[in-house]
Amino acid sequence: MKTHGLRFPDKISVDTNSLLVTLVSQGIGWGFSRPTTVLENIHMHPHFIVREMQKPSFSREVYLIGREQEFVVESEIIADIAKQFVQENIIPESLKFAPWVKEGFTVG
Repeated sequence: MKTHGLRFPDKISVDTNSLLVTLVSQGIGWGFSRPTTVLENIHMHPHFIVREMQKPSFSREVYLIGREQEFVVESEIIADIAKQFVQENIIPESLKFAPWVKEGFTVG
């Protein structure tokens, strides 16, 4: 938020997703979150709401990295499995509570 010129007073600052969701679900503050954080804590969803952010919203890219010339075949298999998991699990489950993110997902 600071990079966008927004400053908020720090009363409670946490760097653990599950703690953030727990505090918010107990009525202590609010926070910005990713769909995967909500999915990790979906059992608390009855106690908090998810709202769409105004455009432009945040984005995140994920990369699989490794050392050169090591586990080349395995890294390709892992990348394929990860892509499939995102397409078959993360995206459909995220759309259940945040249907507006559909166009934001790109799996490549």
